[in-house]
Amino acid sequence: MFSVILYGRNDSHGYNLHKRAAISFNALAEVMSDPDDEILFVDYNTPDDHPTFPEAIHDTLTDKAKKVMRIFRVRPDQHAHLRSKTHLVALEAQSRNVALRRSNPRNRWILYTNTDMLLVPRNEQESLSDILGRLADGFYQVPRFEIPEMLWEAAFDRRDPAGNLAKLRDWAVRFHLNQVVHNYMPMKYDALGDFQAALREDMFAIHGFDESMILGWHCDSNLAARLALYRGRVDTLIDKVFGYHCDHTRVAAANNKGRATRMNDQDQFIWNVASPYVPAQAETWGWPDVGIEELRLDRDTSYERFTAGLASTIEPSTVPFTTTSLEWQLFEDLTYDLPHTLPFVCDQVVTFPRTTAIMLAATRADSWRVLPRPGRPWASPGRCWCRRNARVCRAISKAWCGRRSRSCCRGPTSSSSSSACRPRRRASRCVPGASWRRSTKSGSRWSSGCSSGLR
Repeated sequence: MFSVILYGRNDSHGYNLHKRAAISFNALAEVMSDPDDEILFVDYNTPDDHPTFPEAIHDTLTDKAKKVMRIFRVRPDQHAHLRSKTHLVALEAQSRNVALRRSNPRNRWILYTNTDMLLVPRNEQESLSDILGRLADGFYQVPRFEIPEMLWEAAFDRRDPAGNLAKLRDWAVRFHLNQVVHNYMPMKYDALGDFQAALREDMFAIHGFDESMILGWHCDSNLAARLALYRGRVDTLIDKVFGYHCDHTRVAAANNKGRATRMNDQDQFIWNVASPYVPAQAETWGWPDVGIEELRLDRDTSYERFTAGLASTIEPSTVPFTTTSLEWQLFEDLTYDLPHTLPFVCDQVVTFPRTTAIMLAATRADSWRVLPRPGRPWASPGRCWCRRNARVCRAISKAWCGRRSRSCCRGPTSSSSSSACRPRRRASRCVPGASWRRSTKSGSRWSSGCSSGLR
């Protein structure tokens, strides 16, 4: 029936983000009743070595929320072409369009909201799916009511969305929470971006959000202006659903700090809008030709791949613990415990794209026994031989994808050869696999030795 579109990244945007978002995700899932309903979260520009935001809080989400959520990960290198043009690290128009392009085509409605909203049907017997299912074509907004931080932070249980919605119905009356703040048309209400329901076909017709709006603010108002032109009016659902926002003003968010706030031009993007369409992006909105990773929380998770890969590579320990030492004479000792080391090496790269090429520089022959082999759940190795001390370099290419790829560098077919090899391209990440040497520049500090010479 409908696709909810949200965006964010794994950072600390505003106060107590993790709890606000978990409350919101679970509450949105709670008011869904159609099998095609979905929550689309675009994780935009989270660093590669971090999990996505929903993955980071998955243990606080209900099974229903995990089941209906699809995560689209926009990597930092996919944002790179915009980095010099904006001060923002997460872009709303691009994020929402990426999700819109990939939304379930069977769903009639697209609902735009944010990760700290709870939507409460006024009739307790109705779901939001029921409400939207009986709705006439149009463009709908709902006013935003505020929840004081003390209430949602102290009284809400993240994993009890039904109880939270019941509390809200009671608090609204007891604590006078419901105040409608009107705005200039076509923004019927203040903070209109927290509930905008539009037909999916309408959003495709007008080319989605305007992706030239990369300075922050007013993306929701621009959409309202364009849809009002397209539909001829703006309607309300205040008679059927209330929207509540988890207030978070104790700590200023990054885009609220300082006096020199940069934002999209209001005249250009609101008051002077004369057409619902954005022809300049008609073929490119939502990045249809960009490979966007999709992740799920209910199956094929990073944790499942991580543990399956390790289980197929190393045997369970047969002793209660192993020991090592920091004594000086052991600084160049290479007899470390490989099965103990491997989980920590893999932990550094499991969140990277599955197409990442990784080079492990190993000095010990027994490294080969624990490194991934073709068919194991995480990688397929290529092989090359390097000159110095006949050290073996293994390119763990296509990290975590299980497909074979070319070796990282050209070289002879025998490890006894002294010919040097040159990498075909610079490795994406070099993991210290074996040797540790004293850094001549860092004094008492220690740096990883990489036999390939790549950083």
